[in-house]
Amino acid sequence: MEKYSGKIMLNTEVSKILLEDGTAVGVKTKSGDTYFAGAVISNASPAFTYSWLPDECSMKSKMNEKIAGRKIFQSTCLLFMTVKDISCLEGCNSVYIADSTSCTRNTELYTPDNCPILLLVSDKKDSDKDYAVTVFAPIPYEYEDFWHTGENRRRGREYYELKEKVKQIILKRVYEKLGDTFRNNVIYSELSTPITFERFTYSKKGSFMGWAVNKEYYGKFMKQKTEVDGLFLVGQWVFPGFGVAGVMASGYFLAKDLLKPEGIDLEKEFKCFFT
Repeated sequence: MEKYSGKIMLNTEVSKILLEDGTAVGVKTKSGDTYFAGAVISNASPAFTYSWLPDECSMKSKMNEKIAGRKIFQSTCLLFMTVKDISCLEGCNSVYIADSTSCTRNTELYTPDNCPILLLVSDKKDSDKDYAVTVFAPIPYEYEDFWHTGENRRRGREYYELKEKVKQIILKRVYEKLGDTFRNNVIYSELSTPITFERFTYSKKGSFMGWAVNKEYYGKFMKQKTEVDGLFLVGQWVFPGFGVAGVMASGYFLAKDLLKPEGIDLEKEFKCFFT
């Protein structure tokens, strides 16, 4: 990106989208710095993106009303693990732990004790010393009063104590399934909660896959272009949907549309990657 004159700025949080005559022209950061551009593109969820619009924006309330009734995909916890040896898995790179009622239970009632657990082993490169193992545990965003963060989502002592408690319960279930050999090879483990996802990715309610895939909205994707001129959305919340491929495609299709008026045919430019 830097090769083509782009600039990557880490630890630079946006606090406001700047408008001029109703058109998005830039952003203001929490540190007070301002940046201007011909287009503002947000990878954050629509709920957060719209919250950064000034209250005097005439379209803000209408835009929020459109997304107010849409259900958000189930949130999840991710337990990241470093494991020395996985030979006890006998060649399996995934393990599913669940009981016969998991698929019929309301996901909003999932707890660390009853939620299904999916363990995935990442491919190990020659340069990797150990194995990276990720455990998925779909525990609700609202669990235990929003993980003891309350309405303000403030992460204090109670939050971290609950986080550790949940981590130990999930680890116990994994060890009961895989045995002491696996347990003795675990070097490190760290749990991320739905509150973690929301805080660091601006994904509303810590959603793992954007909007819920339900009958009412299936196939009805949000567009990248918003009702505010110059403001666009990309990522798992808009066309063509969630998943790595969907998220990448959302950026590609938007870039294609934005570059077309400048005489740039992005599809033609990308031909070398398609063959």
